[in-house]
Amino acid sequence: MAHYAFLDQNNVVTEVISGIDETELIEGLDPETWYGNFRGQRCVRTSYNGKIRKRYAGIGYKYDDALDAFIPPKPYDSWIFDEENLSWKPPVKSPDQGLFEWHPDFGWVEILTLGRPKSGNHFLIYAISALTKKPKTSARHNPSEIVEKVNQVAVPFRHPGDAILSANADATNEDVEIWIDLHEQVLAHQDKIIVFDFNRFTNDVAYIAKKLGMTSSKEVTVESIKQSMIDDNAGIHLPGDTPKTYNHQLLANLPSYKKALELYDEIKAWDASQS
Repeated sequence: MAHYAFLDQNNVVTEVISGIDETELIEGLDPETWYGNFRGQRCVRTSYNGKIRKRYAGIGYKYDDALDAFIPPKPYDSWIFDEENLSWKPPVKSPDQGLFEWHPDFGWVEILTLGRPKSGNHFLIYAISALTKKPKTSARHNPSEIVEKVNQVAVPFRHPGDAILSANADATNEDVEIWIDLHEQVLAHQDKIIVFDFNRFTNDVAYIAKKLGMTSSKEVTVESIKQSMIDDNAGIHLPGDTPKTYNHQLLANLPSYKKALELYDEIKAWDASQS
């Protein structure tokens, strides 16, 4: 068995199929010629192991006759072609230290995860690590770090009632004020913040990848992230629904809670504009 890519008039791959071995003939013709004639499209063999034409063809890849290679789509306008590896690379090298990822608007950004407890910090950290294939960072909770850091900060946000009550079922107005402090800093420094909605990122890895300017991976799923956390004995940090037994009316009676809800709505609208 072999694999064959069909190309459009611009040599862009439109489909990849499994076919007969390349050494066999069909009606006296080699498979590429026969499949091409049958389909009315140019057909070029490709290989899973990349031993021919540099890499396995994917839909949207372009076949370069001169290089005899399948070239992946250019991921970002600013990236340049690497003639040695026949692929695309960022215009500047990634820093050697820290967790950095390319963002189309900001270039190389250091991904720091900072949010209030019970807002999905650990899940987001594991997800980013799995997507970037880089070491996990530590969770941060101090709002001052938003001001101090010059790079991008990933901030998970969760409904204040759910976040606060999950951390402290007997919450006081001080707990609400602490929640407000962080999220005011978030809104004041939007140029360095990427916000992640708890209800979305704990259910959709593609949402996380998109917010980071990355392509999602089929290998990274919500379940695989949770399993990784369990394997690391971090199961206590698995995201979950707020128990219905929590007293939301307790927060509603606190003087600062209305402001927290207003901030949450504002951040949620901002997240929708980023997505």
